[in-house]
Amino acid sequence: GGLVAAPAVAIDALRAVEKPLFPTDGDYVGMFGAIELEFIDGPIFLDRDYRVDGRVLALGESPKTEVTWYESTLREAQQDRPVARLVMMSRLLKASSALWT
Repeated sequence: GGLVAAPAVAIDALRAVEKPLFPTDGDYVGMFGAIELEFIDGPIFLDRDYRVDGRVLALGESPKTEVTWYESTLREAQQDRPVARLVMMSRLLKASSALWT
């Protein structure tokens, strides 16, 4: 049924929740800690409209990083049917943030 999104494109779409979930003030260096991509009722098609929602699962830190675990779900825009889910661990290097220097 159409052009299918590559996994990297799917992950980018599901990462759209990052700025609303944890806005930052200024530049920083971020790192991926873990990525789990699940196709619930996929694939993701490039020619369809979707919406994404998410929630923070956990927050933590190490001596050099701040850590966020979050989950996001990609849904069909019209039917609200979940298509894919992402669980991600995102890390921010403290030394790269003005808040920590």
